[in-house]
Amino acid sequence: MNSRWNWHEAALGKIDRDYRESFLREDKTQARILIAISAIWAFGYSYVEYMDLKTVPLFYLLFVLRFFFSSASICLSLKLPRINNPSLFDLAILAWSIAVVLLTFTSNLSRAELTIKTINVSLAWVLGFYFILPTRHLYKSIPALLISILSIYILYNYKNLTLHEIGMPVLLSKLSAVVVMNIIGFVIALRLDSQRYHQYLIQKTLIDGRAQLKEMATSDSLTGIFNRRGFFEIASTEFDRYQRYGEKFAFAIIDVDKLKRINDTYGHPAGDHSIKLLTETINAEKRSSDTSGRLAGDEFGIILPNTSAGQALEVLSRIKNSLADTIVESPNKQQFQVSFSAGVASIDESDKSFDDLYRRADKALLTAKHLGGNRIKKA
Repeated sequence: MNSRWNWHEAALGKIDRDYRESFLREDKTQARILIAISAIWAFGYSYVEYMDLKTVPLFYLLFVLRFFFSSASICLSLKLPRINNPSLFDLAILAWSIAVVLLTFTSNLSRAELTIKTINVSLAWVLGFYFILPTRHLYKSIPALLISILSIYILYNYKNLTLHEIGMPVLLSKLSAVVVMNIIGFVIALRLDSQRYHQYLIQKTLIDGRAQLKEMATSDSLTGIFNRRGFFEIASTEFDRYQRYGEKFAFAIIDVDKLKRINDTYGHPAGDHSIKLLTETINAEKRSSDTSGRLAGDEFGIILPNTSAGQALEVLSRIKNSLADTIVESPNKQQFQVSFSAGVASIDESDKSFDDLYRRADKALLTAKHLGGNRIKKA
């Protein structure tokens, strides 16, 4: 994600996709309102043309064009909620805005007489496109420049187009107005986009910060897996799923054998390395659906969804055998092996909460340790 606003990329429409997606829902709502208003205006303006043209064939042609434009606008408004691609959304609004420009000037050129008010209304569209269109800056500029070019065409051909109330001074002032409006619209629209982008950065920073705080609150700093708090949140969710849908699961509690002696004999770095090694082995041998966590200094837990105690024993046996094949080397080059004891229990109807399942697995773990450790016992 870019941390700075790049104005020249914004002018060319090269905008961070995440930024565009974050405002896409808001933009679609704004676009639907704009399109609905324009569709009503376009169709309702037929009455003005009727008063000007009466029932000549040109009026019927314009009426058909306005009917198709209004119908297409309504269809686009209904389709917009299903458009989730920012680029496709921008192109759809661009095509619609160009249709607005062409319809407006077709209507203007068909009139028997034009007045300076007609030009003023057309020029107002320039700022409207820059300020109202909820698209990338490039796609705001295209219809604004197009309507400017067509306005200049009418101004330069005012004699042939029976444009009244205009002379050379007025002509020059209107041409200047076209240029000034585009400059003002272009600059202010860029500034608004810049402010919006910085708003997005602030929101993004807050969201990322919350996610990071949550991760820090539920993750173990040494191993990177869930800490006790995070693990018990998962366990509580799994127990709720069991109560609601009857989906059974197993729980295993693992205790590193003689971790204190490893720390005293080989040093605490060796003890930390032993914990990391066990974590890596658990993650390598457990199934993708299983969840592991560090519950205390030398104690780990594993949630095994849709698993019986017997199936959980198979998973723990793989972890135990893989760990037995690994030789650990301390910082002073001494070698030793890491083993663990474990207790396994599967949820049953007697368990009123996860704590009940935890106590049964913990009791099986104590049995394994009393028997000398380096073994797995089922509750």
